[in-house]
Amino acid sequence: MKYLDPSRPGVIRVSGREEDGRAIYCVEDNGIGIDPDYFDRIFQIFHRLDPRAGAGDGLGLTTVRKILDRQDGAISVQSPPAAGCLFTVTLPSPGQR
Repeated sequence: MKYLDPSRPGVIRVSGREEDGRAIYCVEDNGIGIDPDYFDRIFQIFHRLDPRAGAGDGLGLTTVRKILDRQDGAISVQSPPAAGCLFTVTLPSPGQR
């Protein structure tokens, strides 16, 4: 919510599917997007794209990645310039662990 583009109504889509023994969840928005140069950095502890953009300590995505690592999962991001983000989370499907 914090990184939606104020010039247009915010849209957030959540979807999921199962594929090759993995549960895949996608969270997509039409926000401000993330420059590809920052894709790795957004998962680092205390890193924030724009500290002036609002409250936060830069722990959220770091925490998500740590939890997923411990569950044999992963998180990735895609972001066309200024067109929002797509975060993809994968986990083993129930019964696959």
